[in-house]
Amino acid sequence: MIQANKRVNSLGIASKELVGRIQEKDINKLKSSAQRVPLQRCQRWTCDLLEDIERKGLITAGWTAHFRGRIEPSPHE
Repeated sequence: MIQANKRVNSLGIASKELVGRIQEKDINKLKSSAQRVPLQRCQRWTCDLLEDIERKGLITAGWTAHFRGRIEPSPHE
């Protein structure tokens, strides 16, 4: 779920990286991307979402490639 102004400084989050800031006028573009990306493992879903919002120009290009290389292998695939 994408929520505006949701705090991310939680003890349950080991680390975080800021990939960009979404302007308020672009929130609906982000939400439509999140709904369009097919459900799958969370790391792959996140990378597919990043790819879509890069394509829309909402974040700087290169983040998808950065994170795709860090996807952990699944024992179920």
